[in-house]
Amino acid sequence: MKAEDARRKKMAGQYRGRINLAVDYIEKNIDKEFTLAEIAAVAGFSKYHFHRIFFTFTAESLFQFIQRLRLEKAATLLLNDPARTVADIALECGFGNSSSFAKSFKQYFGYTATA
Repeated sequence: MKAEDARRKKMAGQYRGRINLAVDYIEKNIDKEFTLAEIAAVAGFSKYHFHRIFFTFTAESLFQFIQRLRLEKAATLLLNDPARTVADIALECGFGNSSSFAKSFKQYFGYTATA
């Protein structure tokens, strides 16, 4: 039993490291469009296995995680650089257009990006 527990603990540590590689990749490239296959490859998993492992470690789907990071980055930029336009910030954070950004922002934070 102890050997099995040690093996599981070691595997969990290895998986966590590989998921962290994917998270770092996403954070560094937040402005681009991602595919599940691309991010799974960064972590060294098949896309099906990656999706299950990612959710286990983050409690979010890959799409939810990326969307949350983009919105949080946008909120930080809006607060720290009020001279920039909402549209510029939306594009920098990987949103295809300002209307999809505005809808997502309001849904996540409960108020508009301009507020």
